[in-house]
Amino acid sequence: MADIIAANLLTPSFITKTVRQFVMNQDNVLGSGILPVVETTKRKLKIRITKNQAVPTEPVSKGAASNSKQMQGSNYITYDPIDYRDKFPIEGDQYLAMLEYQEGFRNTPADSEAFVTLQAKGKELLKGFVEEIGLAIISSLEKNRWEALSGTITYSALGITLDYNFDSGRKPTAAILWSLPGTAVPVQNIKAWKLLYRGSGFRPKKVYMNQATFDEFSETDEVKGYMTGTNSSVLLMLDGTITRVLGLDIVVYDEGYINSSGTFIPFIPNDKVIIVGEPSVGSPAIGEFTQAPSEYNGLQPGMFVRLTHDEDGDPPSFEIIGGFKGIPALYFDDGDAVVYASV
Repeated sequence: MADIIAANLLTPSFITKTVRQFVMNQDNVLGSGILPVVETTKRKLKIRITKNQAVPTEPVSKGAASNSKQMQGSNYITYDPIDYRDKFPIEGDQYLAMLEYQEGFRNTPADSEAFVTLQAKGKELLKGFVEEIGLAIISSLEKNRWEALSGTITYSALGITLDYNFDSGRKPTAAILWSLPGTAVPVQNIKAWKLLYRGSGFRPKKVYMNQATFDEFSETDEVKGYMTGTNSSVLLMLDGTITRVLGLDIVVYDEGYINSSGTFIPFIPNDKVIIVGEPSVGSPAIGEFTQAPSEYNGLQPGMFVRLTHDEDGDPPSFEIIGGFKGIPALYFDDGDAVVYASV
């Protein structure tokens, strides 16, 4: 929490600052390391495509004109940011607690012993708001990051699909599904999918999957054979767990979210494997979660919280609106930095 001295803890600016700290300090979401949050003052997002595989410079005769080439990284992808917002109505006992705090804050001398107790109460109220709003924003960011790495994001409520134009070869399907342990060959699959990076300007680095998919991978006869055979160097074990395959780190990521029906949905779907690469030269970044200015945030970029008080309503209530305006933006086209495989 930010320092709590004599400020009104429930002002929109203070809650916004605290929620932003809560969201930005989360270490248990892996997607933030792949597509970090970047704020921009632009309303339309123009992202430069990374192309790090150029045709070598050619020799020319003395005094001859230089060869002409097209710049490989001169293309741009333009994104329109999307609004992500939730309302959190505060009524009944929650409303009374909040009202009592605000009234007490206005009427209690800042140097009194009662004020210290009041601040503690306000901190407890704020903690609940921050966790509720912050977790909702974190889940939204993470959900959209992993959907972007699949090549498409469908916004059902808006009736649109954002397509990142992945080439069909970047979304392969294992010829024998990993759920068939006696015949599946996941190591051979990954070996073939690594070759998809040739000529792309990217190189494969990590293999992401959820726990259910990893369990299928580990139970195949092929993987068990590598673990016990003479060619065990194909896999790297650490504390009894497979941590690398064919030189790529295996990352088991089993976090997810609860949908509107109360069902747990993993960020990485069951029976999907995502190989994420990095540029062969230059910055390792392959994209960002760009946040643009929002009318709910005084035309400033980033996450926001707006608090309103309807004291004349029936029933009277407070309402918190929290969210951001943005979109996952990728620095590549054709899926060059990703393989999204069905297994």
